[in-house]
Amino acid sequence: VDAHSYKPMEILTSLKGLTVEIHHTDAEGRLCLADAMTWAQREYDTEVMIDMATLTGACVVALGENTSAVFYNDEVLADELVNASSKALEQTWKMPIM
Repeated sequence: VDAHSYKPMEILTSLKGLTVEIHHTDAEGRLCLADAMTWAQREYDTEVMIDMATLTGACVVALGENTSAVFYNDEVLADELVNASSKALEQTWKMPIM
């Protein structure tokens, strides 16, 4: 922790060019992940990207400790992930991105 750390109410610009207002400094990991995903999309011209991060306690509150949230904007891919998870005996719950 030093003078260069994120501070509440600070506005940052992501690699994608979007601005993000910091309400809580726990957002640092999500912002790093968003920039890493943007970089990978640009560098590798991805068709599909899957993020398996566990960066929010809200999913634990909503779904419990044994179920993973599947956020998606591609219904077919989400169904494939849920089916594969089921075969591996992993519990998932679909959470569409609107």
